[in-house]
Amino acid sequence: MRPVTHAVGAAWRGLILLVIAVAVSAVAFAGLPDHAVAYDLVQVYVPAGERVLDGLSPFPGTDDPVLRQNAAYVYPPLAALLVVPLTPLSDSGLQIVGVLGSLAALLGAIWLLGVRDLRCYAAFALWPPTILAWQNANLSVLIVLACALAWRFRDSWQRAGVSMAVGIALKVLLWPLVIWFLATRRVWAAALALSFTAEVILLSWAAIDFRGFMTYPALLERLTEIETVNTPGVSIFSAAIELGAPSLVAHALALGTGTLLLAGCILYARRGDDRGSFTFALVAVLAFTPIVWLHYLTLLAVPIAIYRPRLSAAWAIPLAFWLYAVPGWPFELRKLFAVLIVGLVVYTIVSPGRPVTRRWLSARLPQTSP
Repeated sequence: MRPVTHAVGAAWRGLILLVIAVAVSAVAFAGLPDHAVAYDLVQVYVPAGERVLDGLSPFPGTDDPVLRQNAAYVYPPLAALLVVPLTPLSDSGLQIVGVLGSLAALLGAIWLLGVRDLRCYAAFALWPPTILAWQNANLSVLIVLACALAWRFRDSWQRAGVSMAVGIALKVLLWPLVIWFLATRRVWAAALALSFTAEVILLSWAAIDFRGFMTYPALLERLTEIETVNTPGVSIFSAAIELGAPSLVAHALALGTGTLLLAGCILYARRGDDRGSFTFALVAVLAFTPIVWLHYLTLLAVPIAIYRPRLSAAWAIPLAFWLYAVPGWPFELRKLFAVLIVGLVVYTIVSPGRPVTRRWLSARLPQTSP
């Protein structure tokens, strides 16, 4: 009986993976004529790398129209330097490298976290944030990988510190995870992360002769003004702005939420709950950041993989972002919906006892005596 059950289970897993492979391939090839695949790599990162090779600043001016076209390079210089070896490739070559590299980074991240249940990979591959991340070949895939490495090597201060430093040097928004290092008494990892981050950022700016260094803060401020109103971004800050809050109030709300999450990080660390502490620090990353695109939410796979290495409701909840993608929603409702989904994921994995969905079902299904 057991071999038959095992064969049926394997057949279902194979069918699921086949459907995913066909769907992913269809989306990829459908987007190729319009350069929708590996968009960020082809249209943003590589052109920035080419400008670096030409001795120019990789950054646009604060009044450049490209800022409104989602094609502006606005990251620290490290990403532009890393793609320089890719500049000789054609657009089609970049698309292939970008998509395959992104898929490897995303799926490799949850493999590093101990997930071996193929159904989890299937569910993760179907998340809208996941599809956007690999389809655009953007830095989100490397951020997920950096966080996975930091957790996997958390007991090695050298490897954990370097992993986090590279992540922060790519996107400074990961800085709350240094608080996790400190809260869990990984002081050497925190010190290495901070010092190595500063070194990498300084050297990367020096490599481009500090072009754009003085105007970089103004560039980020201008980008925040543009990308938080009437855009599909899902940050707390942009949600508050869309709901009519003044900018100062929206910043205060995001700052307050992020601070509370960091307090949760510290509280769980004091309880000896490493997973909970890490989860709260990771969600604080999303709370503090004024610009959060949907693909940033691939970060949720990291705490889910840590708590639920086998298929559970937590892997299915982010599929609700398909509702977010339905046209016709007002932006303010979309953003609020996204924030609620993130909160539900965190509650489901961190809440003590049985998963919330199982408790809900057990309270409603008739109980039978043994």
